[in-house]
Amino acid sequence: MNDTENRLRDYLHTQATKTVPADAHGPGPEFGEPTRHRAWLPITAVAAGIGILALIGIPALTNLADHSNPTPAGMPTPPAPTKGPVSGAAPSIPFTVTVRDKPGELLDKWWQVLYDHGKTVRNPGTHGNVLGRFGDQGWLIETGAPGNTRLALLDAAGKVRPFGPRHANMPVFSPDHTQLVVAESLQFGTPQVHNRIVVLDLATGQEVAGVVPPVKTVAPVAWTEDGVLLTSVDPANAKAYRWHPGDGQPEQLRGVQDTIFLQAIPATGKVLDFSAKGCPRIGRLQGDTFVPEREYCEAPEQRYQPVVSPDGRTLFNGLKMVAIDLYTGTATALKLPGQVSDYLSAAFEDPANLIVGTDDAMYRCNVASGECKLLRKAKPDEILFAVTP
Repeated sequence: MNDTENRLRDYLHTQATKTVPADAHGPGPEFGEPTRHRAWLPITAVAAGIGILALIGIPALTNLADHSNPTPAGMPTPPAPTKGPVSGAAPSIPFTVTVRDKPGELLDKWWQVLYDHGKTVRNPGTHGNVLGRFGDQGWLIETGAPGNTRLALLDAAGKVRPFGPRHANMPVFSPDHTQLVVAESLQFGTPQVHNRIVVLDLATGQEVAGVVPPVKTVAPVAWTEDGVLLTSVDPANAKAYRWHPGDGQPEQLRGVQDTIFLQAIPATGKVLDFSAKGCPRIGRLQGDTFVPEREYCEAPEQRYQPVVSPDGRTLFNGLKMVAIDLYTGTATALKLPGQVSDYLSAAFEDPANLIVGTDDAMYRCNVASGECKLLRKAKPDEILFAVTP
């Protein structure tokens, strides 16, 4: 399970919670408040609900449909990832070690240690998840009990300070990484309410734009050069929207078939969603309409949270443990050990190398050759999570 799925799970948990326990607390002692440990939903139960745990066989990819020119005008096609020896060095992206309460029991517990580029930061007592790097200031983390979270910054000394409004979730960086957009609950603990979409300046933490969408339970899922992409996670109103910060209300997007996994593909100006058949589709926004260009399909498909390389060339399908070239449709099976039946996290280090965290180990895989190398073996009570930078 990756960070996007963790945040989506927590957001859905918030919207499904009708009341807040009287003894519920938010962030820990760094904010001058008491800390109370609450177990989160088991990863296996959550993951099964969105279809990432069952590993299907790895047949050749078929039925690649190309509906138009694969590259926007004036935008060069990124080079294909290169094959080469796979290094056994420590990951160049952040990763965390989480300790289970009981060996063999896979529970979503709080991270214990963060490793990143030679830095080691121990959890200072904050309940939550590490979401990614935050410029040169440290790391963005999510704190608090499920449904009662807020964002904060963690520095290399282990100091934590709050960032943005309370009850904020689903953070997404702007394309230039100078701003952050979040969903802020207006009536915490009340299901299916109107919430604000807020843009924060990374340098100051101040709000620079905000809007209350006309529909309920809306959250940001991506930020492209065309604006912030929003989705309603209310099953009764599953629609996608685009918002230009400061320009009034969001506009509804047409042609999007699966709003939950809608995301922007970096460096390409393109968007990814899933078709009604469960197949990932690559396309672009033309006005207020999503126009699919390519579809990668083997029916029947299960939806999964795709992980896309930083240059937008390669997509990792964690259900089948394959890397898909989005420009040719070539699928390369990752040569992980035979006992690996699922993954918990995955993040690209660079266009050619993917870090994969399984239930007991962490690997580096070359997406062009499929070769993988063991980087770290987890202890019986540990879980290793790769964090998208």
